[in-house]
Amino acid sequence: MLSQNGVGLAAPQVGHNIRIIIVRFNPGKPEQMIIPMLNPEILHFSEEKYEDEEGCLSIPDIWGIVERPKEIIVSFLTAKGAPQTLKLSDLNARIIQHELDHLDGILFVDRAKSTRKKTKEEKGQEI
Repeated sequence: MLSQNGVGLAAPQVGHNIRIIIVRFNPGKPEQMIIPMLNPEILHFSEEKYEDEEGCLSIPDIWGIVERPKEIIVSFLTAKGAPQTLKLSDLNARIIQHELDHLDGILFVDRAKSTRKKTKEEKGQEI
């Protein structure tokens, strides 16, 4: 995930049929955190939604515009088995929704309003 500058990875993406994801919150910021989540479940979706571009390590070089709720509340177990609940918004909420879709067999292209192939110039830039 990190070597490809990804912000999340779900167990099914690496061949494991278990409900585990690992996410990188606040990517590129000093408060960046990498958190594994076992059995994550979204308890609440905000009514407010917004569109943004998403990509995926499973589908390199393809990007799409996806509408998702702006805020969520997610519950999960930590790597040590402790229950945790987080309220997340914007990109951090989007990351969780994208990764939970993987656990349910859904790819972002299934939800995308449109998709495009990354340009040669973009391939040389960090996303």
